[in-house]
Amino acid sequence: MENDQLLEAVISKAEKLMKMPKQKLVEVSEDTLLELFHDAETQIIQKTYELADILGFDKIKSVRLVCFRKYNRLGTCDRFCNIEIDFKTLFGHDYNGVISMIIHELCHTEHHNHSKEFWTLFEQSCRKIGILSSEYDGWTKRTTTDDNPFMYIGPWNFHHHQQKYKIIREKICWPHSFGGVYPIRK
Repeated sequence: MENDQLLEAVISKAEKLMKMPKQKLVEVSEDTLLELFHDAETQIIQKTYELADILGFDKIKSVRLVCFRKYNRLGTCDRFCNIEIDFKTLFGHDYNGVISMIIHELCHTEHHNHSKEFWTLFEQSCRKIGILSSEYDGWTKRTTTDDNPFMYIGPWNFHHHQQKYKIIREKICWPHSFGGVYPIRK
């Protein structure tokens, strides 16, 4: 699909930025970063609605890409089924990681917590679109316990890239935050 190739291209650009030394990243222009943000915004929103159609999630009210939320969340889905995916999701995940993040938030339109039902729906959805490998042994076996139903952090460490996020955020986001989200410069 052409949309998949466009999303993969955006993810590849983000990956190249994160591989740059901090000194080089500082030299990247605001225009280049804003273009990446707007390309990502278009592709993430399109892919979210496409996956919602394929997987039968019909409660979505809105989808938007946000700029470097203050917290380490990669995405959110509120009780009204408004989905937000953080721009930093692209920095450190491959295509399947981004897709699984989108599916994760789509599953929250049905189950607003990280219950076993949520993880079962997540696993079924990932299987339906074919992003689970044959070695996959199930989320609920590894990540849920009676004491802590949500243990999965992600395939990478947020703190490892924190300084690079700050460089990018300072170039393309307004210096103040509003509701925990840094507004993107236009």
